[in-house]
Amino acid sequence: MLGVLLRKEFAALTAFLTQNRKTGERRKDSSIVWMFVLYGVLLVFIGFSVMVTFIGIADVLTTASLDWFYFALLALVAVLLGVVGSAFSTYTALYHAKDNEFLLSLPIKPSLLLTARMTGVYLTGLLFSAVVWIPGIIAYFLIAGFQVPTLLCSLVLFPFLGLIVLALSCLLGFLVALLAARMKNKTLFTMVFSVLFLGAYFWFFSQFSNILFRFLEQAADFGAAVRSVYPLYVLGLAGTGDLVSLLVVIACACAVFGLLIWILSATYFKLLKKTGGTKSKSARKGRSERAASVSKALIKKEFRRFLASPAYMLNCGIGLVMILVLAVLALWKMPDIRAGLDAILPAMPAFVQNALGLLCAILPCMFAAMVYISAPSVSLEGKQIWILQSVPVEAKSVLRAKQSLHLILALPVIALATAALCVVVRLEPLTAALAVLTAAAFCRFISVFGLFWDLKSPNLSWTSEAVPVKQGLPVTLTLLLGWLIALILGGLGFALGIVLDMRVVLAVICVILAIASHFLGRWIDTRGARIFQTL
Repeated sequence: MLGVLLRKEFAALTAFLTQNRKTGERRKDSSIVWMFVLYGVLLVFIGFSVMVTFIGIADVLTTASLDWFYFALLALVAVLLGVVGSAFSTYTALYHAKDNEFLLSLPIKPSLLLTARMTGVYLTGLLFSAVVWIPGIIAYFLIAGFQVPTLLCSLVLFPFLGLIVLALSCLLGFLVALLAARMKNKTLFTMVFSVLFLGAYFWFFSQFSNILFRFLEQAADFGAAVRSVYPLYVLGLAGTGDLVSLLVVIACACAVFGLLIWILSATYFKLLKKTGGTKSKSARKGRSERAASVSKALIKKEFRRFLASPAYMLNCGIGLVMILVLAVLALWKMPDIRAGLDAILPAMPAFVQNALGLLCAILPCMFAAMVYISAPSVSLEGKQIWILQSVPVEAKSVLRAKQSLHLILALPVIALATAALCVVVRLEPLTAALAVLTAAAFCRFISVFGLFWDLKSPNLSWTSEAVPVKQGLPVTLTLLLGWLIALILGGLGFALGIVLDMRVVLAVICVILAIASHFLGRWIDTRGARIFQTL
C-alpha cells in the first residue's frame, strides 16, 4: 500500500511536466522534453548565480584554512532555502490535501498516508536545497581543487540534509496546524503567519549583501564563534570528507526524523479532523442573502474563493504587498531620493532624464506581473467546475468575474503605488497621469494574459491547492513572460524616448497594451468560453 501511495505522490509532483491538464492525458514525449528544458534552463540560471556568490566565499575561507566553515555555511543556506521553499506547501500538503477524507475512509493507516505525504515534502525541499548545495560544491572545487573524499562525503551528506529540511518543514506545518485548530478563522491565521514568515525571509535577503560583506571581513572571528557550536562544526567537517563526522550527522538526522514521525503519527488524525473538519452549527444554519445581479454574484463567489485559501492569497497576491512596501519606502526616503536625483540628473544626457517617467511606469509593471490572481483561477475550480458549467450562466460571464477579481484587488494598489513614485521623482502632471495609466493598462493585460494561459493549460486534478498556485504552468508563464514583456516595453520606450517626448512614448505603450488586452479578452469571451464549457 505504501508503494501505491508513494507512486501517487510522485505522479502529483511531476504532473505539471508530464500531464496535459486540458485532457488529463500524458503529454507527448516531445512536449515533456521541452518542459524539462524550460525548467532546466531556469534552474541552471539560478544555480549559476548561486555558484558565483559562493566562489567569493570559498576563496576567502579556503585561504584562511576554514574549509569546514565553508561547508557548514553552505549546509545552513541549503537547509534554509529548502525549508522556505517547502514550508508554504507543507501545511496544505499534510493537513489540507483534497483527497485526505477519501484516503482516510479506506483501510489505510494514518502513518502510511503521513509517510507518503512527507515524501512529497521531502522531494520538494531536496530540490530547493540542491539549487544551493550543488553550485556550492562546484564553487568549492573551482577554488580548492577537486578532491574525491570531499565529493563522496558531499554526495552522501546531501540526502540527510534533506531529512533535516523535512523535519523543520513538517515541524513548522505541525505548529501551524496545532495553532490553526484552536483558531476560529483558520484562513486569516494561516495568512498572517505566512506573511510574517515571508516578511522575515525577505528582510534577511534585503540585508544579505551587508551581512555577506561583514562576514567576509571577519571570517576568522565568525569561524571561531561557529566552532563553539559543536553540531555546526561537525556538519562542516562532514562536508570536507571527515568520515566520523559524516556518520555522526547521519545518525542525528535519522534520529530527528524518527522522532518527528513518532510525534506526527500520534497527532496526525486528530489534527486532520480539527483543521479540516465539519462546519460549526452556526455555520450550517441558513442565512438570508440579498439579491444580486449575475456579475455581482459571480464576483462575490470569486472573492470568497480567494479569501478562503491562504495559499492562493499569499502566492498570487504577494506582489501587492511588495509594491506597497516599495511605495511606502519611496515616500519615506523621498528627501534622499530627490537629493540624489538633483545631484546626478543634470550631468545625464537629455534622453536619460526623459526616461524617468518611463521608469516610474515600468517598475510597477514588473511587480504587477507578480500579481497573477487570474492565472490559476480556472484550475482552482478543480473537480467542482461542473457546478459553474451547469448553472444557467454564460461561460464568458464566469471568466469575466475571474478577471474582475484580479482587477479589483490589483488595479487600485498598482495605480496608487505608481502615483506615489511619480510624486517622489516630481513628474509633471500629464507625464505622471500617463505613467499611472500605463501601469494600469499592464495590470489589465496581466489579468487576461494569466486567464488565457490557464484556459490553454488547466489543471483540475490537483490534490493540493499548492499545485496549481505554485507549480502550475499558467502561473510560471504569466510571471516569467510578464516580466519579459515589461522589460521589452521598457526597452522599446527607452529607444523611442531618444527621439520622442516621453508623454508620446507612454501613450504608445498604453495603446499597445490596450490592443493586446482587447484581443486576448475577445479570445477569452469566445474560444476561451467554449474551452471552459468542455473542461
